[in-house]
Amino acid sequence: MPAPAELTAHLIALADSNPAALSSLLADPELAKRLTKIGANAAPAPEKGRPQMFRIVLQLWPIIASCCALGTLVIAWLVYGVSPMHAWEELAHRQAEYERETQDRSYRKQLVEMHLSSGNVFLGARQLAAAKVEFQRALLLNPGNIAAELGLLKSEVFEPASGDLVDPEIVERRLSMITEGMAMLNQVDAQEIQDAHVLMFSGDLYESSNPAQAEAKYRAAIEADSTMAHAHFALGEVREKMGDPDGAKESYEESVNLSPWNLAAQTSLARLNVMKHEYEPAISKYNTLIGVSPDDLLPYLGLARTYVLMGSPDAASRFYPSLLTLSGPGHEDIAKRPLNQAPWTLASGGTLGNWESKRCYILLAAALNECLISNGDRASALITQAAALPMSMSDLDNTIEADLRDLVPTVPDDDPRIQDFRARWQKGIAESSK
Repeated sequence: MPAPAELTAHLIALADSNPAALSSLLADPELAKRLTKIGANAAPAPEKGRPQMFRIVLQLWPIIASCCALGTLVIAWLVYGVSPMHAWEELAHRQAEYERETQDRSYRKQLVEMHLSSGNVFLGARQLAAAKVEFQRALLLNPGNIAAELGLLKSEVFEPASGDLVDPEIVERRLSMITEGMAMLNQVDAQEIQDAHVLMFSGDLYESSNPAQAEAKYRAAIEADSTMAHAHFALGEVREKMGDPDGAKESYEESVNLSPWNLAAQTSLARLNVMKHEYEPAISKYNTLIGVSPDDLLPYLGLARTYVLMGSPDAASRFYPSLLTLSGPGHEDIAKRPLNQAPWTLASGGTLGNWESKRCYILLAAALNECLISNGDRASALITQAAALPMSMSDLDNTIEADLRDLVPTVPDDDPRIQDFRARWQKGIAESSK
């Protein structure tokens, strides 16, 4: 019998040369059966040993590799304490840290904006120390912040270069530097800069020496930023000095609307009430001020003076003891409060600048009230204290005379009590000039 390989070759050759003959040959059932048997006998026997094992490994290698990796993870977890989820946990940790840092940056930015906003509001109310703190906090959160640096310069514009006195030339130069700096930042000419704070501070600089120029500066500041509480208040002061009490009242009210805790503006409104003989509103305002700030002396003085003008010196006598105590020895810290340091404008039109003149006026006003309640000895004692102060009582002649004129509607000038006060007062002036 031919070998299977030879038989296969003959059949292939027959298929190429005579396909019809091959077809008739394969149609014979007996021959087809014999060919099938020969092919089965010719099939290669299955391999044994290592080749067959290698084929199995090749077929199962993904499963084997997975089992090895899983086993490694289990051993690392149980033996070395390394979590199989460590990589994912690390990724999640980094993602959470990034989100936290992003949130912190957002919060820090919001805090900086809050401090800048508060600082500018305090500048507008001329609360320079509070503004300085806000700008410093903004710089701690965001070093080099230009807006905070600029605000800090503004808050220091009125700081004395030496001692306790503010040099106008230094203030003007600082304001000029701020303007020039803003012009450089905005790449414009310095004359184009209309900064509300600079304009307001310029008004403060000229308020005493040139009220008209100060008024123009304040109005320009308000035009640049109408929320500047101090600009409205200072404009009210200028308008009052220039003989426009109704305009002054309008400005004071706007300042209070912008800054309800502006005690100076509240006090000025109460004084205007007194000047217009609107005593009840004045009393209400003064009582509120005393409740809010019991160490400020001007509300006590205004309240006592209001009762005197109403013809009630007995009611006024309730407030002079507090005035005398708070302005006396042992209360030097009271004199350093902002409202006590600022010039006092009286309802009679007088102005008191330094602390000694304020102390002397309080003593003389209290002495006048003692004369009105017929307590001459106490009045003399108070006048003696005023004469001992390091100033001349005659400096207050015009102020006291204005107060006496205001009393005429309720207490005529020829009233014996007024005459008694004049005599004691003149005696005190004579003694103080020795």
